[in-house]
Amino acid sequence: MWPTLFKIGPLELGTFGLMAALGFLAAYFVFRAEAKRRGLQLKLSSELLVVSIIGSLVGARINYALEYWDVFVTDPVGILWSRYGFTWYGGFIGGALAVIILLKVRKQKLGPYGDALAPAIALGYVFGRAG
Repeated sequence: MWPTLFKIGPLELGTFGLMAALGFLAAYFVFRAEAKRRGLQLKLSSELLVVSIIGSLVGARINYALEYWDVFVTDPVGILWSRYGFTWYGGFIGGALAVIILLKVRKQKLGPYGDALAPAIALGYVFGRAG
């Protein structure tokens, strides 16, 4: 595995970051196709993408900090801003909570959106694991 794909000056593109971005993008297109097929509001898809990315990253980081609490207590800034420690289940929980909150705020039913999101989440996970 190559943790860094390339580096130009201070700019560095990591394998995980690229694969995570591709995973979110691929999941977005699968979700849009499923939402269209199921007759769901397509205007929510972009909002769902943004909140799922933010929720996933925050959830993964919080989970990592909780798992390594002893290290977090001694160096909270180092843990929070590290490039490492993104756990998939923390990201899944954070992303799911963010999506649920947005759907509740927009007064949408969770079931139909959950059904449309399921294949997208699975595809996004594949990219994340590859990264």
